[in-house]
Amino acid sequence: MKQIENKIYNICSLINDDDNQKKEIGLLTGNSGFAIYLFEIGSKYSDANHQENATEKIYNCINSINTGNFSPTYCNGVAGFCWTLEYLAQNDYVDNADIEIVNNFDEYLHNQMIRFIQQKNYDYLHGAVGVGLYFIKRSKRDKNVISYLDELLDILKAVSIEEADGSLKWKSVVINETGQEAFNLSLSHGITSIIAFTAKLVKEDICREKALNILDGALKYLLKHKKNPLENIVYFPSWVDENDIAPKGGRMAWCYNDLGIAAVLYWVSDVIKDASLKKLSVEILTYHSNTRDLKKAGVADAGLCHGSAGIAHIYYRMFFNTGIESFRETAAFWFDETLKLATFDDGPAGYKAWHTEKYGGWVSEYGILEGIAGIGLAMHSYITGTEPKWDECLLLS
Repeated sequence: MKQIENKIYNICSLINDDDNQKKEIGLLTGNSGFAIYLFEIGSKYSDANHQENATEKIYNCINSINTGNFSPTYCNGVAGFCWTLEYLAQNDYVDNADIEIVNNFDEYLHNQMIRFIQQKNYDYLHGAVGVGLYFIKRSKRDKNVISYLDELLDILKAVSIEEADGSLKWKSVVINETGQEAFNLSLSHGITSIIAFTAKLVKEDICREKALNILDGALKYLLKHKKNPLENIVYFPSWVDENDIAPKGGRMAWCYNDLGIAAVLYWVSDVIKDASLKKLSVEILTYHSNTRDLKKAGVADAGLCHGSAGIAHIYYRMFFNTGIESFRETAAFWFDETLKLATFDDGPAGYKAWHTEKYGGWVSEYGILEGIAGIGLAMHSYITGTEPKWDECLLLS
């Protein structure tokens, strides 16, 4: 545990140092996420310095926005920044009066959200669903934005393809290099994010009937494409094409295939009172808990998105939810592997994220999604034994 604690402090010092990072505002890629990290760590250790630096990260975001150099998206843009402010206020890190700036962005984000979904870009990280997640958070303080969510649901249903059994699917590009389109099942870019989004609406009793209709259809489509992992390696393929043909195999990761999907199915089961989803979730996670080999798991780096810390965190989250001891043991194994992956002398805290050669190969990343902020948050929740409320930003709760 001491090694993990030292790593958390190391990551804190790196995130506090503005010279280390790109000047991004992103929730999952930049200063918004850094603010969450520093508030979380600072509150645990009553460290006013971390909390002051977290506030400074928010001001850095505002300064960046004032330059006009920003995108509307959840992952790296204004929607994620505004979601962060609402999250911080609702968890008592800041006062409501401190986040009134979000009022200035609602109309802009509404317009961008509708533009995205009219273009059939439902993507959670970079499209309409991500902006919608902000408006769900916002609706706790401003009910006027519910009309925006109602409009989004109407178009989301309109651009779906309904099969004879009532299942719903959405087409998107699944291979950027070739432009191949298919029906993406993943959490990061696919139908599972729509399941999570609509389940959050049902949970908050927002546009309940419309949201439940889409949720039921999306769940039906996902579940009818469940495979036998003994034959296919994974329960859920990355995508399904027009002919219902899916790629074989996959990885243990938050972003694609089984782990992220299983984590979502667990909490969605409570929302819609479907015990079979909870049973399936536990079955999937139990099956993969026996994989203790990085190559078989498809792990190259340590980040939350598709690395060892992502596996570790999902198993810790599911141990927290279920109390199943084997999940805690699996989390411990993957956190240990995460420490071992800190091998880069020129990487922050010893880490780098693996991108394909086309996108730079090994890259220093600081954010929540692929970088050290996410690794540190996961480690912090684990060693403190606390609920990782922050993982709501990744749809894990």
